[in-house]
Amino acid sequence: MPAPTKNGGPLGRLRGVVTTGVARRLERTRDESGQALVIALLLVLLVSILVPVLASQIRAEMAATNMSTSSEAALAAAEAGVQEYRNYLDNVPAYYTHNYGSPAGDAALTGWKQIGATDEWFHYVPDPSRLTVSSGGSAGQMLLEVTGRAGAPGAYAYRTMLTSFKLSGILTDSYYSEYELADPNEPGVLPPNVTVTPASGSPTTLPMNQVQVEYTYTNQLGVSTTYGPMALSDAVCKYHTYDENTFIDSLSPPVVNPWAGDGSTMASASNPYYGPYYDTSSTPITFTVPDNAGWPNEGAKISIPRSARPCSQYGVGIYDGSVTFNGVAYTNDQFWLCGNPQFNGSPPLESGAPASPWSYRDSWKGALKYTSPSGVTSYIPQGWVDDFYDNCGGTPNWGPHVVPGAELGQTQHLPTTTAGLISYVDGTKMNGCLYTGPTMIEFVQGGTMNVWSPLSQNTEPNYSSGTRASCGTFTPASPWQTGIAVPASTPMLNQSGVIYVQSEQSSGANSGYPTPAVSAIGDANLALPAGATCINPYYSSLAPTSSQCTEGDAIIEGELRGEVTLATSADIIVSRDLTYQCADGAGGATTTDPSSVTACNADGTSDVIGLLANEDLLIAHPMNGSSNDPTCTDDGTETSSTVTISNVVPWSCDIYNATIDGAVVTLNGSTYVPNFNQGAYLGGLYEEGTNINYYPGFNGVSGNSAGYNQQLSYDTRLSYLNPPHLLQATDTVWDIVGFVVCGTINSANFPVVSGAQSVSCPSIP
Repeated sequence: MPAPTKNGGPLGRLRGVVTTGVARRLERTRDESGQALVIALLLVLLVSILVPVLASQIRAEMAATNMSTSSEAALAAAEAGVQEYRNYLDNVPAYYTHNYGSPAGDAALTGWKQIGATDEWFHYVPDPSRLTVSSGGSAGQMLLEVTGRAGAPGAYAYRTMLTSFKLSGILTDSYYSEYELADPNEPGVLPPNVTVTPASGSPTTLPMNQVQVEYTYTNQLGVSTTYGPMALSDAVCKYHTYDENTFIDSLSPPVVNPWAGDGSTMASASNPYYGPYYDTSSTPITFTVPDNAGWPNEGAKISIPRSARPCSQYGVGIYDGSVTFNGVAYTNDQFWLCGNPQFNGSPPLESGAPASPWSYRDSWKGALKYTSPSGVTSYIPQGWVDDFYDNCGGTPNWGPHVVPGAELGQTQHLPTTTAGLISYVDGTKMNGCLYTGPTMIEFVQGGTMNVWSPLSQNTEPNYSSGTRASCGTFTPASPWQTGIAVPASTPMLNQSGVIYVQSEQSSGANSGYPTPAVSAIGDANLALPAGATCINPYYSSLAPTSSQCTEGDAIIEGELRGEVTLATSADIIVSRDLTYQCADGAGGATTTDPSSVTACNADGTSDVIGLLANEDLLIAHPMNGSSNDPTCTDDGTETSSTVTISNVVPWSCDIYNATIDGAVVTLNGSTYVPNFNQGAYLGGLYEEGTNINYYPGFNGVSGNSAGYNQQLSYDTRLSYLNPPHLLQATDTVWDIVGFVVCGTINSANFPVVSGAQSVSCPSIP
């Protein structure tokens, strides 16, 4: 075998092969490294391109998300602005008059108002132009354009809403009553006494409203219900006309049910008596209280005399041709007619009587027969009752309307007390004037008042902040002060615009004088009638230290300039005309029939008063024996700061053609003229505002023989101009009746210039 050669032999060839393979591998490695480098460079380039794109896209998505979030927050801010403005409408008289040029301290009227510590703000522009419009789109509505803003500076989102408000509730009525009954608390309304004979003992006589009873009534289904304890007057009388009188139906022996019309059918569960009991037969009602342990008057026999109607000595049928309703007449009962009263409202009459015909199976006065398509007969209230007891009957005059009947099934109710307004006068919420015991207030043109209040000690006992109301300083020795400014309603200064007259308190900061001297109440300067020691017209002969003589009664008169609510824990007594300066102009209160207060619309002011009595509002009607006192020759108002107010008393003279401008509300009583059926005819009782009462009250005798004719005219301004805090006291509110969301604006420079917006919202129909 030949030896390998160095180069050309097999070894050389092997070495060449190996070398070539290594070279090729090295070359391949170099190629792959280059490709990897290229790929790496490409990847770096791609990432350098994609990262900014992705970052930009993420930023864009985040910005869009933030803008969407801000947009929703801006809408929430706009909604908050709507609620804030609504709160001002509910609490501040004539707040609709404030705008960019007259903001009353409201930052949202002139710029952006921040919501707490958030990045949300709102701004609004009110438009009151539709408030006084009576027909057409948005008639009688308050329009408000609100823009909400949210987000960071330079990236704000804006949302705009157009909202409409309308007043809803009792203050939109010219007349209101819960029951169409005579007020049982008025002297002479109920029969003088009932006889109570205990199971063992001697009989006694007591007023009906001072006798407590309980009774059990079993209906046709055999279900028994116990009612009471309650006053006997409530058990017999306190029913709406369409309510079954469960007391009468429970009697044994039963009494005749006059609804049956046959003179023999007895009232029972199967033949229900509806409404208060008015039958006039000569047989007294006798009721034996069940002998159940713990029941009031248990086992006693009670006899109700029948010489007079048990529920009203004066009877029913108080609405006749002498009564005019210029505005919506509302009752949760049904009107009793003895003649043809005039209803000029729209709607003319609303009733809380049930609208369903299926509630009643019996025919009775005040019900209309209804027969279903299947032939089933039932009955439904009609909203009024012809007074068949006095055989006078009556049919309403519906004015310009085509006999519409009553709108049934309505739901309005009064609160039960005025006490909630005390917090607006004692300094705990806001600053107003708190007087204690009988207080006389004479409003004087120009915006002042003269006040007599001998038992008042501290007129703002819990004052803590804001601008104090200047209410005067009083003692029994110095009981009156003149020239006091009518308290303003300026929430930004913590002023309430409320006057409250409370009853004498037994203890505490507002206690007054627990044992006032006779001179404090029966002062000769008050010109009380001979023998009178008490200013309360119901109890004029009681001791001045008695609870009736130290209760929270306000005696008022004069000509008002301003916006105020006068509330009392007892009565309000009108001693002479009470009018608005914007209606009368310069001078004293009018003594003639004012056709309306429309002059106030052009006066440029907003004179308005709420008269809120826990009990009654009385029009003073003093009697000199059986005759009227002289007619008032002066109007009671004075311009001199040095004049005494000795003529501001409810007995000095009679008001001929009495005039009351104001929103009258009596929560548990009525508007009432004492001695209304005595003396001579006094002309008209003209009420321009509202007449809202729990009971209707008595004002005059049919035939113009005594007392007043009554004309109730709704002050249309009350549909938007509200006396301070009277809405809360009457469950009346500004409702949102429509809104339009106008869209989103993504501008960093949304302007607020002279109160104008750059957004034009579509109109609300």
